[in-house]
Amino acid sequence: MKRTIIFIMAAALAAAMTGCGKKAETGSGVVGDGKDKPAATAATQATAAAEATAFPTVSATQPPFVDSNETQVVTAQEVPISEKKEDFEKSSEPEQFTKYVSGDNRWGILLPKEARAADEDEGGAIFVLNQNTIAVNTMTEPVELKSAEEAKKYFSVLANVKLNSFKVIYDGNTYAGCCFDFESPTGIFGFGKYAVKGKNAASAAAMNMAGDAALNDLLRDTVNSLVVFE
Repeated sequence: MKRTIIFIMAAALAAAMTGCGKKAETGSGVVGDGKDKPAATAATQATAAAEATAFPTVSATQPPFVDSNETQVVTAQEVPISEKKEDFEKSSEPEQFTKYVSGDNRWGILLPKEARAADEDEGGAIFVLNQNTIAVNTMTEPVELKSAEEAKKYFSVLANVKLNSFKVIYDGNTYAGCCFDFESPTGIFGFGKYAVKGKNAASAAAMNMAGDAALNDLLRDTVNSLVVFE
């Protein structure tokens, strides 16, 4: 069965973010709970989505989004891209976050403790944080977006987005990914990141559906914590 696993901007990040086939047999788990969690069923996904919409709408407080073509070059030491799984599991995390390891052991991310896993399969995972969505997708054909202009052109296949704070990440002389803020054509703020290490690649995206500027740093930090495992 073919289905769309992630919202539109995450789909743009990976070029083809549809999952097909059976669910991954190994469920993902939050590090430290002592056991793996089974992959969510369609019923639990629907329940999580219903719960997410049950929260009251937060009045939009976002400032005007500044569209920019400025590109900053950073290193993988400044914006982590990859890590050994055992090192990720053993490292400490900020108090408000919890480690999450994918069921296929390909990637890890720091999630806000209030976030809930809505669904995961071999193509990625979806999490909900009140009204907001966080998505991670594994990538079989990663692209190299080395400037804000390239990213805008890439996204234009699906939507004309605004970008800001675009950072292209290098591991030595090797392209390792990028991270950025974006605004959708409907005015929703979001945050995206690529992480590429050898043949292992993943993307993460989050959208601030509540329009609450106080959530921007939390969602950005969540997305930027994505690492692929070496």
